[in-house]
Amino acid sequence: MAKFLLRFFRWNYDARHANTLEKSVGYLASIFIYHPDLRSLSYTGTTYRGMILSQHDLSIYNVGKRLLNKSFLSTSLARHIAELFAGAGNSKSMRRNLNHELIQYMTLCIYNIRNPDTALQIGTISEVPLEQEVLIMPLCAFQIKSIRKNLGNESNIDVEIELEECICSDFDDINQSTECVPKSPDSRIVC
Repeated sequence: MAKFLLRFFRWNYDARHANTLEKSVGYLASIFIYHPDLRSLSYTGTTYRGMILSQHDLSIYNVGKRLLNKSFLSTSLARHIAELFAGAGNSKSMRRNLNHELIQYMTLCIYNIRNPDTALQIGTISEVPLEQEVLIMPLCAFQIKSIRKNLGNESNIDVEIELEECICSDFDDINQSTECVPKSPDSRIVC
């Protein structure tokens, strides 16, 4: 599956020249996913990740775009914890241009995890259990479902990005529908 995902998300993917780093990350993720001692930590549901994005970074995110994470992603079951990582409550310290307009945005990603092999709820074994951490494995694909900007008084966050995990049937649909297949290399993201 990792080979299929890399081929789909990387326009210049060539199986003859395997990327050993990507293979290594895939093997490591497989150990975490399939180790019998960790099966009890598998998680499905909603998690949150806070981050600060520049205008340029934010412009890359579009509804319908598919993302393939290449690293372990630390998320939280608690929205307010993720908001802290996004800088909530510190809007005065965000970078601005000469007109005092924001050029950095407090961003909250909302991940909807559908496959029990995608994430591990590690809050109970974490050194910081209050973070209620959920670790999303590498080489998991997500599709952007919605982007809400300029939330104003309703939130401490500037931007919310909702992502839903792609499952195998989603990839079958990609093969059958030309609408879902990106038309150019610029329409793909590997993050």
